[in-house]
Amino acid sequence: AEVHFALGTVNIAKKEYDKAIVQFDRTIAIDKSYADAYNNMGFAYLKLEQWDKAIQACNKALKSIGYQTPEKALTIIGEAYYRKGDKGKATEYLQRALTINPKEPQSANTMARIYIEDGKVDKAKGILLKVIANHPGYANARLNMGIAYYKERDFRAAKKEFNKVLDLVDGKSADGQLARGYLDLIQ
Repeated sequence: AEVHFALGTVNIAKKEYDKAIVQFDRTIAIDKSYADAYNNMGFAYLKLEQWDKAIQACNKALKSIGYQTPEKALTIIGEAYYRKGDKGKATEYLQRALTINPKEPQSANTMARIYIEDGKVDKAKGILLKVIANHPGYANARLNMGIAYYKERDFRAAKKEFNKVLDLVDGKSADGQLARGYLDLIQ
């Protein structure tokens, strides 16, 4: 089981998500209680935009006895529901993840995105300030902070965050393109 799990993890690092799923399936075929394999499978499905399969895999991780990091599965489930457009369920799972680990950056970042979309920019900024303080290189959190400043018409602060995003990621990446798009709007 360990060999297949390791291969799946390498496949994720290479962004070969279909291959990763095959390896995690093999891991689970050997050891049905391998919670991290279910979790990582859920992550791979999330990256492939197969939201329901991501939710299903992570729910299996949560049901595994002795699962050490349930906040990871809860975060993936929350993100999948968010991507499906169900902010209510997304919020429920993300808050559960943050209850377990208040410093979990992805959960907090997605919660902040929901708050920005719902017009609760101050609440989003409070969350993002903490995320960025703990994870200064987290480009997507900085992008969301830039968007929050932009929505408040604080263009100087927004510009600073968008430029920081471009320092952290390839300008052709999704975050880089969005940051550049906002910078074009500001100038």
